[in-house]
Amino acid sequence: SSHYLYLNSDTEIGIEEKMNSEISIIIKQSSTELFNIKWSANILWEGKKQHIMSQSKNSMDLIQLYQLPESQHFLGKIIAQNFSY
Repeated sequence: SSHYLYLNSDTEIGIEEKMNSEISIIIKQSSTELFNIKWSANILWEGKKQHIMSQSKNSMDLIQLYQLPESQHFLGKIIAQNFSY
């Protein structure tokens, strides 16, 4: 499933329960201010490098999360960052 998140404040993303096995999230920075994201600890990032939101106004990042079937963990992958119009 796909989700679109428009940042209008610093945001904490917590995923505790079972969801779709694969989730795509497009995250867009505000056009007026820059905001940060804090991800929940149950997301295991590729190379242990947690996603840090692009710091340019209107920029967009694409994140993919994969649910591990045997635990409450997700694999997190940064697909691309800093798209802009």
